[in-house]
Amino acid sequence: MRAIEFCIPSLAYIFGFLLTTHIVQPVQDWALGVEVFGSLLFFPHAVRVLTAWLYGWKSIFLLMPGVVLGHYMIGVAGLYQRRRDRNCGSCNRSSHIRMFQTLRL
Repeated sequence: MRAIEFCIPSLAYIFGFLLTTHIVQPVQDWALGVEVFGSLLFFPHAVRVLTAWLYGWKSIFLLMPGVVLGHYMIGVAGLYQRRRDRNCGSCNRSSHIRMFQTLRL
């Protein structure tokens, strides 16, 4: 397997994360009028499915660098949290816990 084939799934996964975080979610938040944590279109999942379909079990190793870097960018580097803080000062990491406590049956 050539090096370019190794890089394409990981780069597509990271690009999907950035596309979802910086384009899809702001449009979704604006259209719905509320800020939600989930996204109706999550492009990294499409990359995972297509990579698994094309490469089979090897897709685990092809996606591993992109998954680690993507979750690092979202979690540790806080790209998603900074965007949420800029849009809504009261939003924080525990808001989903409060939501589940409120909606508990």
